[in-house]
Amino acid sequence: MTKRIIIFTGIIILVSMSASPDIFSASLQGQTADELVRTYGALYQKDHPLVSTAQTIFRQVRAAADKKGERYPDRLLILRKSGGPLAWVSKDGKIVLTRKGMEFCFKDVDKETGSARLAFILGHELAHLAKDDDWHGTVRTIQNFETNPKVAQDIVALFSEAEDTGRDRKMRRRKELEADAYGLLYACMAGYDYHAIVDNNGINFFQEVLNHTPRPDSEASPYPEPEERAEILFFRIKDIRNDLDLFHWGVRLYQMEMYEDALNFLTAFRKKFPCREVFSNIGLVYYQMAMKNLTRCDPDKTYRFKLATRADTRTRAEMFTRSEECVRKMILFTEKLNEAIRYFRAACEKDASYAPARINLSSAFIMAEKYSDAMAASDEALRLRPDDPEALSNKAVAMYLLGPLIKVDMYHQASDALRSIAEKHTGHSDALYNLARMRSERGRNAGVRETWEKYLAARPAGLRAEHIRKSLGIKKAPEAGRKNRLPDFIGPSPVRLGEVDSETMKQLKSLTKHPLENIWGAYYRGKDIRVLELEGAVELVEVPVRQKVRFSEINDEPGRILKSSSGMMTLIYDNAALDVRDGMAAKVVHFQKHNSLF
Repeated sequence: MTKRIIIFTGIIILVSMSASPDIFSASLQGQTADELVRTYGALYQKDHPLVSTAQTIFRQVRAAADKKGERYPDRLLILRKSGGPLAWVSKDGKIVLTRKGMEFCFKDVDKETGSARLAFILGHELAHLAKDDDWHGTVRTIQNFETNPKVAQDIVALFSEAEDTGRDRKMRRRKELEADAYGLLYACMAGYDYHAIVDNNGINFFQEVLNHTPRPDSEASPYPEPEERAEILFFRIKDIRNDLDLFHWGVRLYQMEMYEDALNFLTAFRKKFPCREVFSNIGLVYYQMAMKNLTRCDPDKTYRFKLATRADTRTRAEMFTRSEECVRKMILFTEKLNEAIRYFRAACEKDASYAPARINLSSAFIMAEKYSDAMAASDEALRLRPDDPEALSNKAVAMYLLGPLIKVDMYHQASDALRSIAEKHTGHSDALYNLARMRSERGRNAGVRETWEKYLAARPAGLRAEHIRKSLGIKKAPEAGRKNRLPDFIGPSPVRLGEVDSETMKQLKSLTKHPLENIWGAYYRGKDIRVLELEGAVELVEVPVRQKVRFSEINDEPGRILKSSSGMMTLIYDNAALDVRDGMAAKVVHFQKHNSLF
């Protein structure tokens, strides 16, 4: 603890100086951005090599930060000259950084470390602009983890203040603690490593600040003591680490098509760490919910094109006649699709360089028949990842569908694009599927069968393949391996799936139980094993693959193959899923097969 106190003493001076009388002139605090520029001058990109870097960091952290009301700065002001503070918020709500503060962050460190330091400073100031958030969860975390009763009691009492007059010393201290924690959160969500800001290995940023800046009198200062600030930041980090499994289980449940459960877990994690990935995954859950409702009433629209998302899904067509129930399903389709679009857009806003959310957004726009928007989203993804086959395929589909609306035939451009994708990316079957569908709709029968057969060679399993074979008069799939059966090298689940009974409890006894907040269930962790129990039943059991098995050696055909942005593949079989990382079988997830509508 003593080391943490030394490390964090500098935070009082560095990120709490937005109103400190000891180091911050009141005249600076009370001026608008324009007044500051007239007095001290502004620093621009042509004036200093670090200005461009600082502005980029500001945009990234601002995108990750909470956006509330009008207190959302449109720019970062960097002053050419000024004494005292390194950064603060101007009277009119602009983030102000001094040349001294900018240079100090990068002094005697590499660019990555300096960028993380500056991201934290800017995140802290952005947090001051946001309204107060719910901190009951932080209080609970402090009570759970703090071993010193006196420290815990003091911090909890601080967060229990009922009224904020703007002048109360304790409330000011609370606001600074919140700004520290949110500033760290924003910097991490923007992609910066908190270890570059604080660690337990010798000299770091805060010690440097302490060595170069005088400390305000602790009795007169309205700011928290260093120990309090240290504890809050470490509690925040521990809190997020402790709940990473919420995100993990949310993804697993999505892969198993348990969408309602997946939504519960991802939404719970979003409250702790509202990052781009969780927004994009929540959007995917709503997208699949929308498609499930569409399949009941309009399977032709569901199967018309194979749109790219980062998690390919298996569908099950059930033909229904139009009815009141069907009308209700179509309403739900629209509602869920709109929610998917909202979350995909939020993920894009969280990070201007995040391509997966833009690809997912383009698919949702196509299903919503907003083809111009779909092309724009695909173009954004392509600016980030030129020649990405999924973005190119979606753009080609959107282009083809937009043509009749603007009375321009775009079939040739779209089909040429898909042919190019199929030739350049031999494993990308979506382009072949979409090309065959376009040729079929255009009556280009000469090339349709050959294109469908190329698709079947690439993706012989699944409902789409079955429909194609039926339309082509091919009676059954080739015997390329056992379809939808787990490979022999994977044994049974070490924990019995299904209702928890006395035998199950014996199997779980050696594992650490983690109850779930606001979700009926718990998850268990042990060495190399994770178990998820929901509503009194074991749903998922995850264990590593003990043998060294290459992907090329797996002959058993899965029902679905899901690909992640990191390059990992997940093969979905009837009662288990297999993760493949770097060409090797890595983990297996046991689950019980359930009937899916989609």
